[in-house]
Amino acid sequence: MDVYHIALKKDWLKAKEDGVYAISTLNKIFDEVGFIHLSHHDQIPLIASSIYSNITEPLVVLKLDSEKLDSQLLKQELSGGEYFPHYYGTIDPNWVVDVIPLTKFK
Repeated sequence: MDVYHIALKKDWLKAKEDGVYAISTLNKIFDEVGFIHLSHHDQIPLIASSIYSNITEPLVVLKLDSEKLDSQLLKQELSGGEYFPHYYGTIDPNWVVDVIPLTKFK
């Protein structure tokens, strides 16, 4: 099962340089929130429209191979009536199997 994360393109590029992705969601880091917000493929449009609709800088969708994530740190949690995947750790950029412009989901 693949999981996804919407990211500012600049945050993704910095993570590739640093070797770690630690942004939980828009303008919030892992250390503040305690987990990284993820989604299932069909939840991407909802997240894009509810959280990222006013963002004008480039956004990308990171497709993560959940087989590479520590299964003990990946939790399905109820939020707003839906279950979303949350990852209670930082992301190794090597776990990202595809980077897709968010515009492909609109």
